[in-house]
Amino acid sequence: MKYIPDEYIFLMVPNNSGSTLLSNILLTSKNIDSTTPLEAQFNPDFIGPRPDQFNVSGLFTKKENIFRNESLYDWEHNKKEVFFSRLAKPLLIEKSPSNLCRADMYYKHFKNIKYLIMDRNPLAMAEGVMRQFKHSAKDAISHAVRCKEINSEILNTYKDISLYITYEELVNETQETLSKIKQFIPMAGEIFVPKHLTIKGKKYNGLINKNEEQISKISVKNLDIMLQYIHMKGISL
Repeated sequence: MKYIPDEYIFLMVPNNSGSTLLSNILLTSKNIDSTTPLEAQFNPDFIGPRPDQFNVSGLFTKKENIFRNESLYDWEHNKKEVFFSRLAKPLLIEKSPSNLCRADMYYKHFKNIKYLIMDRNPLAMAEGVMRQFKHSAKDAISHAVRCKEINSEILNTYKDISLYITYEELVNETQETLSKIKQFIPMAGEIFVPKHLTIKGKKYNGLINKNEEQISKISVKNLDIMLQYIHMKGISL
């Protein structure tokens, strides 16, 4: 059966920034379901551009104009065939990283929506992008910075329906951050960190801030490239 949720929660979280972790926590709520898969853009019934179609997996901002092109989507179809609950739960979450390019479309085509926005240290994000998708340091850091800029734009435009948190807050100030989320999504009720987490194929017992470990893997040359770019863009770490 396909059930229309009472509220849609779109995660505005770039790739390699903790969206799977955040989703796992949200799905501990008895009132939250997710699209199938969690990244609806990979549902075979989804009509719209996907990163793998344009060879920009992990780097969707390189084709930002394509992902922002509303004419490439069929939202009436997608709402009916992709964005529904299978478990008759009142809340539905979706976590495609390229959601960042679709905030205006979701606002136009869906009722009762909220944006849960989360950023991460751009150096740690960029390291993950390089390691997972084999992109260059320049491409990885420019993508990370652009994602941060887009999320800032979304928050400024849709502040009444948005909550902004960071990956660092989630893993270092967990209970305070979960309280913010519960206040933002009252229908969620109780949410908690699962005892066992599987993220990108690795198993974890509890939350671990991976930033320091990941940044330490960046070569001196690549770190210099990234820091210069961040300084040029006026981004503070």
